[in-house]
Amino acid sequence: MTNQDLLKRLWALDAKHGLSIRTQLLVRRRLCRVLSEQRHQLQEERQTQIRAARLQLPKNPSPFDQARIKRLEQTAKGYRIHEFVETLRQQIQLGGDLVINQAIYDALGLDELLVLLNINPADHTWVLEQMGDEPPFFGLVFVPGSENSASREAQCKEHGPVLEACLSSITEVMRHPDFNPEALGRRIREKYKGRRLRRVK
Repeated sequence: MTNQDLLKRLWALDAKHGLSIRTQLLVRRRLCRVLSEQRHQLQEERQTQIRAARLQLPKNPSPFDQARIKRLEQTAKGYRIHEFVETLRQQIQLGGDLVINQAIYDALGLDELLVLLNINPADHTWVLEQMGDEPPFFGLVFVPGSENSASREAQCKEHGPVLEACLSSITEVMRHPDFNPEALGRRIREKYKGRRLRRVK
């Protein structure tokens, strides 16, 4: 099964009515992981194309080489660009929904979130201390290295796929010409004021 087929199935499953909140979050984590893997693969392939194009450029280009140089650069930068843009669009959509959909995390409880985000049990106390007064999901996912810390493969990564999707969404919002970071911060804190998750017994 290709990544595109898997993504279609996961998006269809995510849109299905009657899913438990736990299953919905698991599906979205899987979506984040597939999109992250695809994005990094495309980035690597695009960088390879750009490096290969630069190797073809003459060391001391003459004015007659300018058109050829421009063609090479455009071809390299356009390599699989539509797939890359679509992958990023899906990450932005998914990350934005995860950031604002606080009901998911309120329903699951803190202990369940720690398990579903694959946070190492040995790190739980430290992660909770690092959360501070941030809204629960922000606090858990945005603690450096927390997501997937129970997995050996993920321990060398700076952040996990869920955080990558959320950061993509936040970055897109910040690009808006009317973006006001202070106003956004106030809105987030007001929205989630007094809504800290409680530990499940």
